[in-house]
Amino acid sequence: MSFHHFTWPGNRLLKLWGTIPMEEMRKPMILDEYSDPCITVLKRGRTTNVTVGKMLTVIAYVSRYVTEHDTAVFKELVVIPLDKESGPFSAKGDSGAVVVDGTGRIAGILTGGSGATDDSDMTYVTPIHFVLEVIHQCKALANAFIKNAQPA
Repeated sequence: MSFHHFTWPGNRLLKLWGTIPMEEMRKPMILDEYSDPCITVLKRGRTTNVTVGKMLTVIAYVSRYVTEHDTAVFKELVVIPLDKESGPFSAKGDSGAVVVDGTGRIAGILTGGSGATDDSDMTYVTPIHFVLEVIHQCKALANAFIKNAQPA
């Protein structure tokens, strides 16, 4: 295990290049300042712009009410703010933002949140592996190919 250190690229553009393996998302090898395992992630959203947070090892089950009588349940990753001073990781209008780690690997797509309160602030992220699986099931509609080689 190691502590995470992130340096912004000189041109301020982080090149995206692959995905974070689900096994790593469940059991990160990086520790936060409290020695708890987590992955430091960031995103650029329409409302909150660039924010940094901690993706927890918790997988939340989120119910979405599709119609008056139908409910769908999704497994979502949970991201919390980096610290109390950093502000919320996301807000209304950030949905659809790509959430990545500091090396540019994609974790998932931001789908919602609990909203910032005095006690908590959670953002929900659909794992990219699930998104790609659904895309590949619709072969006639779309193709998705992720390059897994880290950029030079």
